[in-house]
Amino acid sequence: MAFDFIVIGSGIGGLSAASLLAKEGFRVLTLEASYVPGGCASSYVVKRNGQKFVFESGATTIVGLDEHQPLYNLARELDIQFPVVELNPSMTVHIGEKRLTRFKDKEQWITECYKQFFEGTSVPFKNVRQFWRLVFHLSDFVWKVSERNRTFPPKSLRDLFSLWEQNRLADFPKLLFLFRSTYDIIQRYGLHASNDFIRFCNEQLMITAQATVKDVAFLYAAPCLSYTNSSNYYAYGGMIKLAETLVEKYKSLGGEILYREPVKLIERTGNGGFKVTTETGQVFNAQNIVSNATIWNMAYLTKGRISQYFQHLSRKFKFGWGAFTMSLAVKNTLPDDLTLHHQFILDEKIPLCDSDSFFVSLSMPDDFERQPKGTRLLAISTHTTVERWVEPNPNYDAEKAQVAEFILNALEQKLDGFKKEHIIFKNVSTPKSWQDWTYRRFGRVGGIPNTMSRKVWELVSAQTPFKGLYLVGDTVYPGQGIAGVCLSGQNAVHRIKQSVLRMPAPVQEPAVISE
Repeated sequence: MAFDFIVIGSGIGGLSAASLLAKEGFRVLTLEASYVPGGCASSYVVKRNGQKFVFESGATTIVGLDEHQPLYNLARELDIQFPVVELNPSMTVHIGEKRLTRFKDKEQWITECYKQFFEGTSVPFKNVRQFWRLVFHLSDFVWKVSERNRTFPPKSLRDLFSLWEQNRLADFPKLLFLFRSTYDIIQRYGLHASNDFIRFCNEQLMITAQATVKDVAFLYAAPCLSYTNSSNYYAYGGMIKLAETLVEKYKSLGGEILYREPVKLIERTGNGGFKVTTETGQVFNAQNIVSNATIWNMAYLTKGRISQYFQHLSRKFKFGWGAFTMSLAVKNTLPDDLTLHHQFILDEKIPLCDSDSFFVSLSMPDDFERQPKGTRLLAISTHTTVERWVEPNPNYDAEKAQVAEFILNALEQKLDGFKKEHIIFKNVSTPKSWQDWTYRRFGRVGGIPNTMSRKVWELVSAQTPFKGLYLVGDTVYPGQGIAGVCLSGQNAVHRIKQSVLRMPAPVQEPAVISE
């Protein structure tokens, strides 16, 4: 049987696209390099002394299930329900002696923000309220506009006409915030008077947009700054449950998935289709490709003009952050009423990492699918540049231990109930580890930083210049995060459906050829 589509990678972006394509009746094959689905939003098992621990790949949150948001739309379209429970509140931010609770209720959060950063200063409460109400308004606008503008970023006159048709004249003035930095708007309301507030916004944007207030356009920053005011969720059994839910639905719709099949080469065939060769020696053929690989990977997975195109993109967007991560199993001496997510903003840089904050996600105390009774699991992550970790370095192990010890010392000081002596075991990972796990070149995670230096027409679209080749994932608009990559998959399928009437018949040669 010939395939209409081969999807490269089973991250959330790839699975979103694969499931929607299977629902449309296409013959779809997904190739996954790992032994489990989910990509960067997955889980992995460690067995110690006859006990099983299920760790998250990284420290992250689950958002996007509110109305008009990507996971909500995907679940509705596929008629599925993700196995999650809501967290409220979801996060605590630690900055100096301050502990901010990121309340979901908007007015409660505005009051908390004023109390922590501006009470006793000359900044009036109304300025704080006006700033956050603008953030909330633009955040709602961005989700609704993203929901109906599937051809953004525009790549043709047809796309521009579609955007004009899909929007009201009253919407267009809001687009001016694409050209104003977040720092500009903070200044407008006088909120730059608090250096701690600037630091807070910087670090909230770093974990959502991969850049800071002076570099991120305010329109993009709005949903990033207010994501804790959306519904945040937890998946019992691990984040992999999201991917497994999608895989189950995808397979019920006739889709096929093969694990442990890392792609080695994607090349054109004489009839306009594609041949995909894996590192195991298998060869698969399809008329179209949807790639969840990064633009940096695609430069090495393709040949000829396609490779040249991705080499050009790689040079243009040559920077991407990596992650230094730790997975801890600890004796459960943590208070049960702790929020499950914590951001620690420090007064000094984390050594060797170019970051002054780290993020922690905890397991639920009663999640015995993930942990034995009496234990808790922590996923810890911080930003780092990648070169130090992926290039040969005789001090690699010592430097990795140095960073881990610094973070653990800070955690012992700042997280209630945590003691290093309660650690049962830990796994420490660098971008080199991520490169080995996820096959992402240089171990970059989080995609391309969303800075104002990237013009709208420079955003990477789901549609490439090459017929039948589409992109999803965090290096494609709108970028990183589960909600973002889910939206990229929906956008790719929208563009595919636009051209379905012009799509040639499937290749009639065998779908799998053993070499």
